[in-house]
This record gives sequence, structure tokens and C-alpha cells, in this order.
Amino acid sequence: MGFYSDETSRELTQEVSWRSRDTSIATISEAGLVVGVGVGNSTITAVKDGGVSNRANLIVSEAVLESIIISPINASIIKGSILQHAATGIYSDGASQDLTQEVSWRSSDTSIATISEAGVAVGVGVGSSIINAVKDGIISNDGRLTVIGISEPVNYFVNVKPKNTVIFVGSAQQFEAELIFDDGSKETLSNDRVIWNSSAFNIVTITNSGRANGLVNGGTRIKATLIDNVNAWGETTLSVINVQSLFAYTMNISGGNILNIGDKSGLTVNGLYSLLNNGFVDLTYSSIWTSSDPSVIRMEGPIMYAVGSGTATITASYEGRVSSGEFIVR
Repeated sequence: MGFYSDETSRELTQEVSWRSRDTSIATISEAGLVVGVGVGNSTITAVKDGGVSNRANLIVSEAVLESIIISPINASIIKGSILQHAATGIYSDGASQDLTQEVSWRSSDTSIATISEAGVAVGVGVGSSIINAVKDGIISNDGRLTVIGISEPVNYFVNVKPKNTVIFVGSAQQFEAELIFDDGSKETLSNDRVIWNSSAFNIVTITNSGRANGLVNGGTRIKATLIDNVNAWGETTLSVINVQSLFAYTMNISGGNILNIGDKSGLTVNGLYSLLNNGFVDLTYSSIWTSSDPSVIRMEGPIMYAVGSGTATITASYEGRVSSGEFIVR
């Protein structure tokens, strides 16, 4: 601020010449913006028309640790095995630093898992424990470590469905896993009970919920492993082809087109890419689903929810292809 003989004042931030006494500690721009470049003290002043400002003492200190992020945040190991954890520190200047060897590691239940000063966890009992790290009073995010027991002989096997499917590049396929017992009974497995894997992640990736995404042409094996018994697993194949092969696109309606309020019903849609060998591909989870009247039928992906009486047209679309059907809610 400039103060004048007529007792007026005016901002001069952009008009003065800014000076830092020690530019190895701090530099200052023509606009008055200071950058701390070294640890220590410097004096900041401003000059205009021979007038020198008061002095401002500037202290530049080391960056301060603001948060700690550990990984992995959700992992499973077999009892007796080990897992390396890592800790990264985020500082006030935006920089990050590996703190794996500097933090204090903690396990919430040492009867389940212990963890060394170097971040190596050991599974000592069956169950789950929370892992975190502490440094300078800063506590990291939590990581859940699940320890599973040595597998026992089984009277069931894991089945992955659908079997031996095809998708287009850029589209997706939802997989499910089930246990089939010796007596023929079945049990659908929730996503927290299986580990999904693709044998070729450069061709197909798969999420923790069993949703596979096709990246490029090729094939892969999709495998589901039971978390509490790694000897129990099942797999199927998935092929990825070019969308240019698609020449038919059809919505499939099962159970009729009349719904009652409160009903929930699923739709599927198939693409035909070859007249030979039943060349159909499931595009249900790759398509965009819309309802002409959400107050009658609300869509969540391919699932219809009948919420009000009336008529609505449900449309599925994929890469410029469209298929639709009319539904009545009463």
C-alpha cells in the first residue's frame, strides 16, 4: 500500500519493485508472489520512486507431512504366508516420499496378522485385521488384511457362468460364480467370496465384481477362486472380436411385456456376428438402456423396475445399433 501526502492511500502491488534479501531462501516476482527455494529467513521489501517499504520477515521451513497412504488396502493371504505393505507420505508442498521403512506399522489383531517394522505382514490366524501406519502423529488410511486357512478337501466345485462367451472390443460381460455340491444343489457366490482373474489382462480386464471388459482382439480364461478355499475354483473362456462384425442386434424379452407395479424384471440383448456356429454375443451389460417414461418403468442397467401404471418403451443401444420393446405396467 502507498500512502500519500494528501492522506490518501492506494494499492501499489503491481507497481513496486519487489526485493528479497536472500534469493537462496526466497525469490519474489514482479507481482509480489514469493517462492520458498531454501530453508531459512529472508527479508522482503518493496521500492517505488525512491521510497522503500517496511521490512517483512519471511521464514521458509521444511515441508510438513500431511497424510500417509498405505497399500494394499484390501488383500488376502493364506495362513503362514507373508505380504509386503508400502507407505507413501504426502507433504504440504505436494511432494510424495516412500515412508515404508520410517513409519510405525500396526495390526489391529495380532492373533490374526503381525506386521514388522519393514511393513511385512504375516498371517498367523484365520480372520481379518486392520493394518495402518503412523509417523509424526499422522495416521494412515486403513488396509484390511484377510487371512484364510489351509484348504480342506471339498465336496463341491465352482462353476463360472455364462460359459465360453464372446464380446466386442470396448464392450463388457458380467460373470457370476456358484458352488455346485455333490448332491446337485447350488449356491450363488457373492463377490466378497471369490477372487476374479483374467489370464490375459492385456486383452480382457475384470473387476472384483466379475465384470469383464474387452480391450483388444483375442481370448482369455476367466477364473473365479473361492477365497476361503483356494483349491476350489472354476473358469470359462471369453473371446473379444471387432464390432465391425456385428450385423444384427436384438433385445430379448422373457416373461411377457406386461408388468405389475412393484415388479422387477431383467432384459438381455444379443448381437449376431456370424451365421455359422451360433455366432451370438451377449451385449446386455455393454448396451445403454433407457426408458421413455421413468415414472412408469425405471431402468438400472438392464433391470426394469415397474414404478407406476402406464406404458413405456424400453430401448437398448450399442455402437449405433438400437432395439426396443413396449411394456405395460398395471
